[in-house]
Parts: sequence; structure tokens; C-alpha cells
Amino acid sequence: MKSLVTLLVFVFSSSVFAEWTVDFSRRAADMKKLDMEALTSKNPVAQIFTQEQPKEEIVIANTDKGFVPQTVRLKKDQIYQISVVNVNKSKKNVSFMLDAFSEHHGTYFGEVVTFTVKPEKQGLFQFYSPETEFVGKVLVYGPDDKNLQQVPGIKIRQPASIESVDEGVSEAVLKGGNE
Repeated sequence: MKSLVTLLVFVFSSSVFAEWTVDFSRRAADMKKLDMEALTSKNPVAQIFTQEQPKEEIVIANTDKGFVPQTVRLKKDQIYQISVVNVNKSKKNVSFMLDAFSEHHGTYFGEVVTFTVKPEKQGLFQFYSPETEFVGKVLVYGPDDKNLQQVPGIKIRQPASIESVDEGVSEAVLKGGNE
């Protein structure tokens, strides 16, 4: 029995001290090539200066009654920053799914989730929350769609009486004239 134990100890102890080597000499040229490609393609200074900033920021609120706004219009090939905030008191932890842009986020009560999108395809897409079953729409339009361009600015209604307006403002300015 002692000889068997001695033999096993000798066999296992000799394998512990065995030298194992791996020859990577054939891959050395490939590794240098990959390192050079990584250095040239990931120039951090070039990425900072060539990166496009979002054209517009959009906020979508998930409320007790649905999404506000329910329809979002985006122009094709423009970058948008979208912020989603959950203000739904009855469902405090819900998902926000925008499958067309591969955006899936968990939204927690009172917290803001922000991401950027760049629509590359025109069409009507939807975003939704599976827990609340609320659905919203994303309309992506192209530069040639004249009827889908941004809504022009809304004119502010003037006061009914001149007495409530500061004395420094003339009546011609109130009526829309330029003085």
C-alpha cells in the first residue's frame, strides 16, 4: 500500500512541475496588425470633434392616463435626445419600449432616462409600456415632406384692454405693427 501511495504522489507531483508553453509566434504578425487598426480607428480626438450633437431634445412623460405627448415627430437623418420620465403614481416601475430604434429602458418613478436616436427610415412607429398598456407614436418624416414640417410658432394673444399693458408699449406694436 505504501508503494502505491508513493507512486501516486510521484506521478501527481511530477505533473505539477511540468512545464507547459504555448507558442504564439505565428500570431505575432496578426496581433500587431490588430493593434495598429485599433489605434488608427479609435482616435479619441477625432471622435470628439466629428460627433454630431442632438438637434432637439424631446421629453416624454409616462402619466396615469398615458404618454404625453402621445405623438412625436422626428425628421429623418437628424439626431434627437429623448428623455423619458415616469410620473405614473399607480405604476412606479414600468418599461419604455421603442422597438424601431432598439431602445428598451426601465423607468422608475420620478427618474429620467435619456438616450439619443437618429431615424434613418421614414414611417410611423410606436413606443409603448407593456405594464400599463399605453401606446404612443413616432412619426419620422423626410426633408421633402412639406406638410409634415414643424408647426410654425403660435402667436401670443394680446391683452383685451390697453390699460393692463405697460405704458412704454405703443398701440401700433400691440396691433402687430413695427415702430
